Amino acid sequence: MSEPGSEPSTRREALARERAAAAAAAPALPPAAPPAPSPASAPVVRATAPPRRTRSRALHQVLAGGALLFCLALVVGLSVPANVLTTPDQAAAASEPGTRMITGKQSETVPGDITIPTTTDDYTSSTRAQLLAAKWRGGVGGEFHGPVRWPFPYRVAVMSPFGPRGPVAGCPTCDPFHHGVDLNGGNGNPIFSIMDGTVVQRTGGSWTFGNYAVIVGHYQGHEVKAIYEHMQAGSSELQVGDVVHVGDFVGLVGATGETTAPHLHLELDVDGVQLDPIGWLDANAS
Repeated sequence: MSEPGSEPSTRREALARERAAAAAAAPALPPAAPPAPSPASAPVVRATAPPRRTRSRALHQVLAGGALLFCLALVVGLSVPANVLTTPDQAAAASEPGTRMITGKQSETVPGDITIPTTTDDYTSSTRAQLLAAKWRGGVGGEFHGPVRWPFPYRVAVMSPFGPRGPVAGCPTCDPFHHGVDLNGGNGNPIFSIMDGTVVQRTGGSWTFGNYAVIVGHYQGHEVKAIYEHMQAGSSELQVGDVVHVGDFVGLVGATGETTAPHLHLELDVDGVQLDPIGWLDANAS
């Protein structure tokens, strides 16, 4: 039996006591773990790709740089005097025939026999023939002296003598009678006048004689006509009417016209009669 005064007075109290006793008798539960974070709440890290440089952009940069360099070079070339950029050695090397010469005062070499007039006080133009004439002005001396001289200041070989020679190999249209003598003076070597005289004929483009000059003079009461044939194109400054002195520069040995090799074809006409140049020079030259 229960102790007096311990009985519940109401049904509500009895239910409350049963619930309290059950709660005291039940084992204690561990505290609940905090909820795991949702995957959607985690920060998303995205890799950033490096900027892509296309080929077209690189090509554009190269072209732009090249255009800039070209413009700078053009400005420098137009604004700086040519002689500022030329060393003495380069100026000396440019004095060869057929090239541009730049010195303290600008000068240019041009091909051909025609003189180009000066256009300004600081700029002159000269032909190759003019430069050669200046180079060989006064001759080169050598072993020959006197009023009649050989066309070369040294002894040379005779390639083809004066007189009958028959057919010429490699030249089907050549005359079988040789009206002059072929002298092997060496391709490009200077030819000099054999005596005083005046230029009476001059051409640079004869089909047969090539670049040639005819000089007429007088020696011991005789009229002597000397013909110099096959000279290099553009190598002779002589013009009709020019007065030539013995030993003056005539032109360079070449192979223009009807010829098979470079040489000087020299003809002599004394008082209207063609003579062997070798025999006449042997008799009259020093």
